[in-house]
Amino acid sequence: MPALFPRTDSVDGKANLRPTPTAEIPWRRIVVVVAFVLLPVIVVATAWLNSRLNGSLTSLTRGSLIELLSAKVTSAELWLDDQRRFAEQVASDPRVSGPALELLSQLGDRQAASLGEILGAESFRQLTIGLNAAVASQVNLGWVVLDPQGTIIASDRERLMTFSLDVPQEFSRRLNRGESTVSYALATPVPLTTSGPQSRSGGPIMLAMSPLRSGVTTVGCVAVVLDPVAGFSAILSPERVLPSQEKGEKPETYAFNRAGRMVSQIRSESQLRRIGLLPSDARMTSVLNVEVRDPGADLTRDERASNERSLQPLTLMAGMAIRGGHGENFDGYNDYRGVPVVGVWQWLDDYEIGIATEIEVAHAYAPTRLLGRAVWTLVGIISLASLGMLAVLGRERRKIRKASRAGMGKRSLGQYEIGRRIGCGGMGTVYLGQHELLRRDVAVKVLQGNELSPRAISRFEREVQATAKLRHPNTIAIFDFGRTEDNEFFYVMEWVDGITLDQLIRDYGRQPPERVIYLLLQVCGSLSEAHHKGIVHRDVKPANIMITAHSELYDTVKLLDFGLVKELDSESTILTVSESMTGTPTYMSPEAVRDAAKSDHRSDLYSLGAVGYALLTGVPVFEGGSAVDVCVKQLHEEPVRPSTRIGSRLPEDLQNVLMSCLRKFPEERPRSVDELAATLQNCADAARWSMGEARRWWEHIYQASETLDDDPGDETLLSGDVFELELDPDRTRA
Repeated sequence: MPALFPRTDSVDGKANLRPTPTAEIPWRRIVVVVAFVLLPVIVVATAWLNSRLNGSLTSLTRGSLIELLSAKVTSAELWLDDQRRFAEQVASDPRVSGPALELLSQLGDRQAASLGEILGAESFRQLTIGLNAAVASQVNLGWVVLDPQGTIIASDRERLMTFSLDVPQEFSRRLNRGESTVSYALATPVPLTTSGPQSRSGGPIMLAMSPLRSGVTTVGCVAVVLDPVAGFSAILSPERVLPSQEKGEKPETYAFNRAGRMVSQIRSESQLRRIGLLPSDARMTSVLNVEVRDPGADLTRDERASNERSLQPLTLMAGMAIRGGHGENFDGYNDYRGVPVVGVWQWLDDYEIGIATEIEVAHAYAPTRLLGRAVWTLVGIISLASLGMLAVLGRERRKIRKASRAGMGKRSLGQYEIGRRIGCGGMGTVYLGQHELLRRDVAVKVLQGNELSPRAISRFEREVQATAKLRHPNTIAIFDFGRTEDNEFFYVMEWVDGITLDQLIRDYGRQPPERVIYLLLQVCGSLSEAHHKGIVHRDVKPANIMITAHSELYDTVKLLDFGLVKELDSESTILTVSESMTGTPTYMSPEAVRDAAKSDHRSDLYSLGAVGYALLTGVPVFEGGSAVDVCVKQLHEEPVRPSTRIGSRLPEDLQNVLMSCLRKFPEERPRSVDELAATLQNCADAARWSMGEARRWWEHIYQASETLDDDPGDETLLSGDVFELELDPDRTRA
């Protein structure tokens, strides 16, 4: 069977590739276009359409709720204004004001008066006749007259007299200024019984109050007693929910005071009784008995609240409304039951209440969700059909490829078309490749010919298996691994179009401290994942670190060449024997020079410190005429401080970090790469190199000076490789 890469008498003695044509299925490109072009377009278009539908429905829901709230607020304000004006009319009636002021004058400043004393006063008798006649023209629960302390000194209900009403201060202040007002629902000192269709026993009342003035001083007030259930609540939410209806299908409007208590009745109180927000007594309404607080759980689904009711925060809506003004939220928030809702709200300063209109999210956006499921189901069916067609094409293509191998040279390796050679070394040969369907550039590394010793195969497999375990974005990615019928091992990795740090130093000199930190931190991220998985790189050097500007991500680091990787287990120790010295002497730690088998993660820290030293100064830590000279210096000489080496001022904190990595004894270095990264991040220049700075370098310095050699024989610009260069003068191998 012919070899994967037919041998030729090339100058370098390595395998050359002879591209030869293969048969094509005529309709394959059509299916590929459908699967990889039209299908993404359909998915994007579907997502866009779904987003537009969501936006349209949100806009429609928003408009409807705002319009409904506006109507409810207008109706509520008209009703409240009518009650306030009626109270003014009653208080200004001579039949009322005269006897009321006389009664207040008779009682004077006494803290309390006996019921008998009040009932026996002639002014009380005249006041009762006048008020009964004045309020008879409007539906109400009666009337009361209050002194400045809020004590009821007269009422059409004798049982209320001499009791005090807890009138909130904001309403008392308005009365003292001579203004009429309408209070929200207040608790009654004694239960009141009402009759009619909304008959109930006890419960709160509302007061339409108008001041009684003696000169410029308010000495009391006349108040018409209103029913917050049959009156105010009926304006906000006149519809009732039948037992067969589900609460939340329609928007609901309700009012609440600054303490977060409801001051109007909601539609479905039976649900509140079921979930425990209202007592089981049917005579108890939601007015003043339900707080607009977020329980942190959906009580309608029998979930447990996060805390007792008094410790729960106000709902997002109530918390924003009591700070004044109006607002809206259509992303969703929990209501007083813990049910996700959307809503709008407005605060009425004149009456110290907020009014909100809400609807459950599940009902507001139900149409869009149904349509979205249908559309995405259709996309899924199209996707499965396309994948099925691709599977059929794949089988046909494999048949054609197998048939063509008999008499024609191959240009493919698995699903990859092989191009020019881009590098070679002790661990194999690297070729530029491309996925046949995705048309994505890759690098393919092949172990061939005389390299197929058991030790080389074990080391090759160890390299790819170790690298494949790593997922960090700053580590080179492995896509595929296999063995051909010709017993040739290969793996496919990420193609990186960029330059190595070795080229960066050689062509552009030493780098600013902030960029050095920026690059080192990315290498730290890659090594951190490797070390946590028990993998030591052992060959961290500028030539094995690439930077790229792919996809607008400038100065992105890729750590290469895990070919010398050491896994901390017994098998890897056999493959990394102490008699061999692997790595690059210029960047090797002293312990790695003595015995490569004893190097650990702290050896990588030494190498990384040496890389940072070279970036900061433009020269390596030690230089020598031969690899042996460099090794001797690594063992016995202390490195010169970077600022002294170049005769220029450099940040002391960054120098201290690099020098700590270059200590001769491992235990004196940072304990881990994570500790090293944290120290680098604390340097004063750590945040100065931004994506904008990197972009300017790549666009204005790199592009202006870089002249790429298009000769296929140029192998200095290597793609995300994990391999060794045979002619590297710094490399010393067994």
